[in-house]
Parts: sequence; C-alpha cells; structure tokens
Amino acid sequence: MPAEFASDALLLIAESDRITSKDRRRELLEEAFRVAAGAQQPVRLVARPGSSVDTRASYRARALARKLDALSLRTRAVRAMMPLDGQRARHLFAEIPKLQLPPLGCEDALVYEVSDYYDVLGDLARTAFTKEEVEASADISFVRPYVTRMTSPAQVGPLARVVLAVGENRPDGLSRLARDFGAALAKISGDDRSFSFSVAEGSGGGGVAELLAACKQQNIPAHDLLKAARGYFVRHLSGRRCADNVAAEDGSFPNPEYVDSFNRLLSETAMGSKTPTPITADEIKPSAVAERAAEYPYWQTPEAKRLLARLRELRFGAANRPLTGEQKKEAHWLRSLRGLLDDLTAWDGGSEVSEADFFHQKGTLFEGLLKAAPPDPERDDVLNAFRAFLSNARVRQDSRIDWFLHAEFLIKAAHAAAEPDRPKILGMLTNSGDPILRLYARLEL
Repeated sequence: MPAEFASDALLLIAESDRITSKDRRRELLEEAFRVAAGAQQPVRLVARPGSSVDTRASYRARALARKLDALSLRTRAVRAMMPLDGQRARHLFAEIPKLQLPPLGCEDALVYEVSDYYDVLGDLARTAFTKEEVEASADISFVRPYVTRMTSPAQVGPLARVVLAVGENRPDGLSRLARDFGAALAKISGDDRSFSFSVAEGSGGGGVAELLAACKQQNIPAHDLLKAARGYFVRHLSGRRCADNVAAEDGSFPNPEYVDSFNRLLSETAMGSKTPTPITADEIKPSAVAERAAEYPYWQTPEAKRLLARLRELRFGAANRPLTGEQKKEAHWLRSLRGLLDDLTAWDGGSEVSEADFFHQKGTLFEGLLKAAPPDPERDDVLNAFRAFLSNARVRQDSRIDWFLHAEFLIKAAHAAAEPDRPKILGMLTNSGDPILRLYARLEL
C-alpha cells in the first residue's frame, strides 16, 4: 500500500478491540509509525479563516482534514502508544524529525496546523514521566528543545499551551521554559500568512498573553518575554501584510484586539523602567500590502456549470425541494439520470485549469449523483462508474490524499447503507481490482 494508507490501516487495526495483546498492539503501532514516513504530504494544512467554499483551497483542506500527512500519522501512533508504554512513546516522539515550516506567501490560501503534534508533546510531558523523573525536571528537559527550535508563527500558540501546561504550579520550570520561549519568539519574522492565522486562533495573540499572565500569577520575572512579545507583534504588523489580513476597510490600521490586550497587560505589570512601552497605532502600520490568497473557485467553466445545474435539477427539481421516491420512478426522471451519468462519465475536463480541479469537481458530481440515484439498477450503474473513475484518476499519483477525499465517500456510503446495499457496495469495492478501495472495504467488513 502507499504509505499513508498502510499506516492508517495499521493504526485502525491497532486501535480496534480485535487486538487484545498489548505486545502485538505495540508492534502494529511501531510499524505504523515507521511506514508513515513515506506519506506524500509532510504536514497538515488548513483553510485560513474567511476562506471561500467550492474552491481549490477548500477541497485541499477537506482532503487534508483526514490527517493522512506524515506528521499527523506519526503523532497518532505516539498517542496510541502512550497508554501502552509511555517511555516508548517518548522515544518515538523524539524520532520525529524537526518540523520544517518554510514561510508562506500571501498567495498561499492554506496555513500550517500543528496543534495535534504539540498537544501530544504536552501530554507526554505530563503523563509519560515517573514521579522521580518529574522531581528531577526530566519532563522540562524533554520539552525545552522543542521550545528553542520554534521558528514559525504556526508553532507559537501550540507551544505556548505546552509551556503553560507543563509549567503549571511549577515556577522554576515555567521560568526556564518562558525564557526559552521568549528567546525563540524574538527571532521569528517574515510570514504574515502564518502570523495572522496564529493570532486569530485564540485570545491574547495566539497564547502569548496567556503565558505572560501565568508568569505574573506565579511571580516570575518576564521582562525578556514581554520585550520579545512586543517585538514579535510589531515586527509582523509593521511588515509586509497580506491584503486579506488587513482588517480596516477605510484604509486605517487600528490596534487589533490582541494588541489592546497586550497593552493592558503591560499597564498592569509593575516592572518600573524595565516595562516596555505600549504598542502604538503608528508602529503597526504595514510597510506594504501584498496580494490576497489565491483560492481558484470551482464551477467556472461552461461544462462544469452545466453539469452542476443538471445535477441540482435532478435532485431538487424546479421547486428546489428534494424529490420524492415516487417522482424518481417517473420515466423522464430516469432518462435524465441516465443522460447525466453518460455525460459525466464522458467528461474529460479539458477546459479545467488543473487535473486536481477537474478531479474534485467530477468526484463531487458523482457523489451528488449517487445520493440522487434510487436503488437498483440505477444506483449500481452510478457506483460502478464512480469506482471506475476513481481507479483510473491520474491525480492519485500526484496527490493521494486528494484522491482519497472522494474514494472515502464510497466507503462511508457503504458504512451508512442499509441492507442489502451495504454488502453490495462493499462487495463491489472488494472485487474492484483497486488495492486501496479493496483494503478499506475489508477494514469496513
């Protein structure tokens, strides 16, 4: 199997109640962890807030939501290992290569999402160390390299939560981690796409203010962290911004809410002359405003529009209400279904911008047609045409997770189907000759 599907299948088996031996479960998780390294996609990406639906970016984000990237699969294996063998889980996590998160451009419509990875780091630090190890601060030492290696705004919020969790009620540990966090934060710059997503994901500028508040609560000096946080905000807000991240429509650049929160925190911090001055509006005026994210909307070509309109009419009719079973027995409706299936099967997407764009639109039309088709024999014809389209799609070589977005629809259709459709669909997939469809059909059985 391709790596992401092999790893996913091994994890599904290891996580099931069919494996009762802890040793066997550990073996499967180890194998899933190793295999995951060969996944095409290294790390998960998500759509930024405000993204449009029915675009190349939104479909890519939906495909990535299945978490079949190498980092997500490895993280999942480590999490499953934790209750079986905490020490082994720690060692596996340490084997995950250092995250490589190159700066994103304003044209990028997707952003890094690494929260699961750092959530597991925090859980390991809190649960996978003995009492003696905690007393010796081994858990703090385990976390520190991940804090010092922070290089992207995408890591700031998740790592702030790790520091907060591990340093809770431990002033010495929180002080060390906060100092490391501030030193790394002071060096991060140059990625407005990731920065704007990070600060939008939580209050206090993506966790920075919460970390400062925790230091204050535990009476930990935080001058260096305050200075680093101030520089982090000013550096990004005064730099080259993406047009869709500049909030004010009138051309002004007011302080964002998280900057106001930070300024209030400064005013409440009694550090005398060492307290940094509040951030002013003049300091955060962008030096330049670049382009918006490129999303590439779907259903723009004449053929795609026509096929989508025909599907909507087939499913909802002129009254724009779902048709009844009786209406779907009428001869003219069945002819329309057959005509659309024939035209959809023949559609080659020659006028679409990319192969992935064509694949997602055609896959979506097949899904809609399958939802519309009544049982026998029409649904069987749609199922077979859909399966053939998936088995022959060129996109499965270039981006297996994009391909799986629509392939998994058939698996879910089988899962949700009542008798006798369920065994029929699973039998069709099992006997399809497609190894990936066959694998997931057997897992479903």
